[in-house]
Amino acid sequence: MDTSAQGIVFDENGRCNFCRAFEEVVQSSALLSNDATRRIRLADLVDRVKANGKNKPYDCIVGVSGGVDSSWALVQAVQLGLRPLAVHMDNGWDTELAANNISELIDRLGVDLYTYVIDWAEYRSSQSKAG
Repeated sequence: MDTSAQGIVFDENGRCNFCRAFEEVVQSSALLSNDATRRIRLADLVDRVKANGKNKPYDCIVGVSGGVDSSWALVQAVQLGLRPLAVHMDNGWDTELAANNISELIDRLGVDLYTYVIDWAEYRSSQSKAG
């Protein structure tokens, strides 16, 4: 990082505020835990999600894009015994490959999919305002 980053401040050791903030988050997170601790924390989280979803059709929502990361997240949710509703936001930019990946994933995992098709004019308008 250098001074071209807006809001950057360096300490007396030449370390920037962004790096220090990241290290604080990592230190307080489960990232540094050992495997056994992470497994226990995951099991506790899954138990809470299942308890909160008891007597409901789904106990969690997993966003899917058709890419590797969201597909893996959905697979893991199912393997953990969760009952996810897969949700896809179609902004008109989906590739045929992504659509096929989602369809096959949903079929193989036996989960429900809700696809929300975004109004293209509204989406384009929001994108031009954001820039």
